[in-house]
Formats: sequence, structure tokens, C-alpha cells
Amino acid sequence: MRVRRFLSPARWPFEALLATGVLDAFDSVFSSGRAAFYSLRSLVLGVVFYLLLGEARAEGLTRLDPVDLGRLLGLDRAPEVKTMRRRMEELARLSRSDQVLVHLAEVHLASAQEACGLFYVDGHVRAYHGTARLPKAHLARVRLAAPAEVDTWICDANGEGVLCWNTEPGASLTGELEIAARQIRRLVGEDAWPTICFDRGGYSPKLFAELESARFHLLSYRKAPLDDEPRDAFSVYKLTDDLGRDQTYLLSDRMVRLSYKVGKATKIFSCRQVTRLDERTCHQTQILTTRTDLAAENVAYAMFSRWRQENFFRYLRHNLGLDALDTYAKHEDDLARSVPNPAKKKAASAVRSAKAAVTAAEAELARTTLEKGSAGLDGIDAAREALLDAKAAQRAVPARVALGEVYPDAMRLSPERKRLHDAIRMATYNATTALCRVLAPHYPRAEDEGRTLLLEALRSPADLEVVNGDELHVRINALSAPRRSRAIAALCAELNETETIYPGTNLRLVFSVKGF
Repeated sequence: MRVRRFLSPARWPFEALLATGVLDAFDSVFSSGRAAFYSLRSLVLGVVFYLLLGEARAEGLTRLDPVDLGRLLGLDRAPEVKTMRRRMEELARLSRSDQVLVHLAEVHLASAQEACGLFYVDGHVRAYHGTARLPKAHLARVRLAAPAEVDTWICDANGEGVLCWNTEPGASLTGELEIAARQIRRLVGEDAWPTICFDRGGYSPKLFAELESARFHLLSYRKAPLDDEPRDAFSVYKLTDDLGRDQTYLLSDRMVRLSYKVGKATKIFSCRQVTRLDERTCHQTQILTTRTDLAAENVAYAMFSRWRQENFFRYLRHNLGLDALDTYAKHEDDLARSVPNPAKKKAASAVRSAKAAVTAAEAELARTTLEKGSAGLDGIDAAREALLDAKAAQRAVPARVALGEVYPDAMRLSPERKRLHDAIRMATYNATTALCRVLAPHYPRAEDEGRTLLLEALRSPADLEVVNGDELHVRINALSAPRRSRAIAALCAELNETETIYPGTNLRLVFSVKGF
């Protein structure tokens, strides 16, 4: 049997996708689900396929040939948009997305132990453009506050996703780090000393001390105001990083003491400070860590590699729909939650206006004292009396009130279905990252073009043929250049050695590139 189709992403990244445990996670967590024509495997793979084909949301299925996509699922046609949305909503109602994500995290840690001694923790803000009243959060990309939902993500040392959860409105990174520490401890066990890396938003000497007492190492930037290190304190450090690149740093390395308050007592937290000097700009970057076993250059490299998590966010936003609104479902916000009182701003504005009136009255008196005599003094007295009244009114306004008192229509986006899609997005990213690592030795420009080449191959036309009744041959059309085709052919050869069986069948996958 020979079938020619223009879609090929479904079958040949299966080794990496299965290694993430995403199919097993959904099967084990939702094993008690009702029988249906489209199995859990078909639903999960359907999401993976439309993501790899450049569609961020289920609505993208309307732009794909359902017959072609169905053949990749082993069915006569792929599910329609309404079917996909309905089935995913049924899973979301069971509120088991956390179990799926924890299952994926456990599988990831078991398969990537070398990268799971260091964890990057940061929040990602998803802007909301609808009409509902949602909590506001700061959007760093546009430098303003806007209605949004915030997620906290944990990534490993390679920048691959490990775990995520929905952040409560107004939560700080320091608070989320406490949650992250509990989650990481549950994953790595009680005997491990993992390192948590985060940016200045989590700076808190008190938190540092708590993390250390909980058997965590920390890695973060020091927060301003800072004193520069003397120029003669810096030395040249070199290393070859995990990507084979030579790195050179100008570093200063010493111990520092940070003070913090516990009640009325002042306590001291001692840690190591590695400072990097940029010779071109003379800017100094202070890095704090409790890792005394690492060389200074390794500390600097690990801290600056935090951008791998930022690249993780950026790739998922642009290619896998991280910011997509996967569901329109909403629920009422916690109306008892304490929020800043908007009336306080109005009262403060009235005080500022009253102060301006007093200043204007005093200036007017200075100019017209001879002409107006005591009339000017009467104007100042009235202005000062108005200022006292405005300050009294400001003090009477509570700084915080219950959310329901000011915004009784406040809403939140329902997180469950979004979390399920994010779990699949994360698994898809981790799978393609694993394929890029396998591809790297066969393609000199893999660091710059590896993902582009991989997506080109995934979206190329291919022939599917069952051979000898137990093999499914996937023959991919030649790519845009011979060197790219040779690299993918080498990748196919390595994938064939895994002898992966297509889920739900007894067919062993065999990949090749036509003419190579």
C-alpha cells in the first residue's frame, strides 16, 4: 500500500515525542474517560500536528486538509474544530491538568538528569484583549500594565520546559519561588541540593536564607543600589561551554554579607558574589550564589544562560501559540481578594491639586502684597484650609479594599484547558529540541538554523508505505538544498536505530530522504 500526502510531521519525530511521556501522561491521568471515536492519542497528536504545521490554535484545523491529517492519525479524517474543542473541554472539566504536568516533569527529570541540577524560574505574562475585566499585570514587552494572566514556569539547565502553573493576581516572584521550591523538592527528592536561578524580581536576602535552609542553592542578580568593584579586583576567566563555544569573562569573586529584617531583629546572610565587568561599557553585573564548588566562570555562564528560558518563551509565543486563547471560558474572580483602592488615587490627586493651589496663592501674594494687602492672606488661608481638608479625606480612604467593592464584575480566565494545551506545547518543544541536538553534529549551522531546518523537514511532502506488514516507511522529499537534505538523512538514520513503534500499531517506523 502506498499513499502520498503533503503532510509529514506526524510520524518522524515520534521517538522524541514519546520520550517526553506526553501520550503516557494523558493515558494514565484520563484513563477513566468515556469511549469515543477519537481516542486520547488522536486528540493529543492532533494538537501536536497542527502546532508543528504552524497553527497555534484548534481553529487552525480549518486550514488543514482533514483527510491528510487523518491519515497521519491512522484514521479516515482528523477531528473537526468543534470536536477538538469539545473533547478538550471535557478533559478540562476533570481538573487534572496538574497531574499531567507533574507526570511530564517526572519523565523529563528521569531522562535528562544531567540538566536537572539547575532550574530556571520565571513568570510569563499573557496579555488579554477581550472585554472581560481581568487583573492587570506588567507587560515587559510593551512596558505597560494591561489585563493579563501570569504563568510561572520552571525550565531545566538547557532551557527546556519542566513545569508550569497559573499565578495568583498580584503575586510576586519571591512568593512564586517558594512554590517552585516545593515543586522542585517533590521532583528531585529530599537528598538533592538543586540550584534555583532567577532574576532580580526574586531578590530577597530573607528568601535566600530560607532557600539555603531548605537545601537549595541559589543563583541570581544582586539588586541596586550597588557599589562597583575596583578595577584591579578583576581577572580574566575562560571556559568552553556546553555548546563548544569559547567564553571569556572579566570577573571579580568575593564573599558578601546581606542584611535583612525578621521582626525587629536584623540578620545577616552570607553568600558569594561574582561580578562581571564589561570592558566596552565599564558596566558591572553582580551575581549572587551559594555555590562555592563552581569556578567563577561557570557561575557567570550559568547565570547568563538564564536567557535560555527567555528564548523558550519567545519560541513558544512565535511558533507554538503560548499566548493563544485556547478557551473563552471564564470564572468569577475571588471578590474577597484585597486590592488597591482606586479611590486612594483620586484622594491623592486632590491633595496634589490643593498643594498646587497653596503654591499659586503664595506666589500671587508675593507679587501683589502692596496692592491687595490682607486680601491675599485670606486667599492663602482658604487654600491651606482646603489642603488640610484634602489630606484628612485622603487619610480616611482605606488603602486596600475587597475586589468586589470596586469591581463586582471581575473575572479570571479558566486555566484548565489552557494548562492541557500548554503541557502539549511544552512536550512538543522539548521533543523538537531533542531532535535539534541529534541533528547538530550533522549540520554545521545547527546552532543558528537547526530549528528552521527541522521545521522545513517536518512540513515537507512525504510518501507513506507499509512494507512487509510490520514496517511503516516514511520517505521525505528532498529539501531546499543538498546539504540540508543530507543533514536530515543523517538524522533519519539515527532515528531508525531506535526502532520506534507507531502508537496503536505494530508498525516500526523507518525514515529516509529521497535520493539520500
